[in-house]
Amino acid sequence: MKKLLLLKKSPAIIPVKKREAKAVTKSPTGTRRHARYNVAVPVKVTTPGDPAPAVIACTYEVSREGCKLSNPGFTLDQLVWLNRNNRKAIYKVVWTSKHKNQAGLQVITSKTERPIWDDELTARL
Repeated sequence: MKKLLLLKKSPAIIPVKKREAKAVTKSPTGTRRHARYNVAVPVKVTTPGDPAPAVIACTYEVSREGCKLSNPGFTLDQLVWLNRNNRKAIYKVVWTSKHKNQAGLQVITSKTERPIWDDELTARL
């Protein structure tokens, strides 16, 4: 004689929706003219005239006129090239923070040129 084993039905498994990364907006305050977006975007950083290879850094915030970047050893008033999606722009280091390991960059290239950021992010700027 066979014994029948009855299993208790488990509750239905509900699929979990994937969360999309949302860019948090900080509205302009003080002397700022443009909103800033908290997004982590990897960029290649090179220094004009320096034969050293490109350094990969990540943004903390992005705006139309600049960005906050992880600091791979910048100095004030240094010019750097940021590369993203085969686009290149020249930025100037306007502030650094050694204890937070961050630097603030301001775009130098012409405003008529195409931004280096992704098209989705550029639409928000």
